[in-house]
Amino acid sequence: MEQTPVIFRSEKFDAWLAAPLQQRIIAVLSVASIEPIFVGGCVRDILLGRPSHDLDIRVTASLQQVVESLEIAGLPCDIEAGDIGLIGTQMDETPVDIISLPAWLAYKGINAQGLTREEMIGQWMADSDFTINSLALLPDGTAYNYHHALEDLAAGRIRFVSDDVEASFTQRPDQIIRFIRFQALFGQELASDDIYALFRKHAHLLETVEPVRMQYPMNLILASEKPYAMLEQLHRYGILRYILGFDIIDCELIAALEQIEAVVCAPAQPSVRLLLLLTQAQMLPERALALLFERWDFSEGNRQILTLLLEKLSELEADSDEATLARLMQELGGLFPSLVLSRWALEPDVKAAASSYQPMLESYRAQKAASA
Repeated sequence: MEQTPVIFRSEKFDAWLAAPLQQRIIAVLSVASIEPIFVGGCVRDILLGRPSHDLDIRVTASLQQVVESLEIAGLPCDIEAGDIGLIGTQMDETPVDIISLPAWLAYKGINAQGLTREEMIGQWMADSDFTINSLALLPDGTAYNYHHALEDLAAGRIRFVSDDVEASFTQRPDQIIRFIRFQALFGQELASDDIYALFRKHAHLLETVEPVRMQYPMNLILASEKPYAMLEQLHRYGILRYILGFDIIDCELIAALEQIEAVVCAPAQPSVRLLLLLTQAQMLPERALALLFERWDFSEGNRQILTLLLEKLSELEADSDEATLARLMQELGGLFPSLVLSRWALEPDVKAAASSYQPMLESYRAQKAASA
């Protein structure tokens, strides 16, 4: 696929670059005369008006120069994968990944000497996953459109950069998960049947992927506004079992939860969505949770939240008396609404059950307001 970029500008870039976080990044790196090149999802999200929760930056400087600039600024510097030139840091509570393109090119067996900035970026874009991520932005507002990224983004067309889609799946099986997520978020054109046939054919290759690598895209799905469509496809094509480490019956409780969210006009926490998947496991939910704890990297706080919600789920009923509700509110504190939403989603008719569970949420909010 061609790599010659089309240069363009957008007023959206000017406003984004002027924000304090971006200005700080530019200032920190400029101390060592390093020019940050914003790439991928953060550039795509600017054009779509979506928030970005992390930033990907590429530089033409060496790994050591980047490290020195971060140390001068007193910023954390995690050389996560020095062999590929990756450094992780955090600015204003935002994760920032910086990759030295010369170091990355050396890792790929390519000599960066004599390559222009645009050629180095082009090499990176040729190795990326989807065309809609093939965007780069310079601090002066100049942007580069590789592989018809803008055109595909406007059309809602999710395409692989590589012409050999099957090879993409076999070399990086976790791209299957990303494709389904991107198709649900950005896709307006239906993907071809051939793509979905490849999902079934190569889903088993996810056994070779470290579980924590699949946890990150799964967390993004669980935290999305409408996760059901993505989870249903992951389940339908036999992918979800490799992510979780166990089979589930179906994802219909997530669909029920989305109905409830529309009623209460608020999204559920990702922990609620994960809890509902656990209740659908083709094994005891407690065993499924223990297995997930073995596979995924959970903070101690998140372990406690999931364990407590699962433990208390059977104690709440649609007709629970005031004493039971008061006890559960006391024991769970801020987790009480999550327990209510989880239990509500288990009802055969969530619309009919609204008259039982909505008052519980209203009572909790009233008590919280009174104690504030």
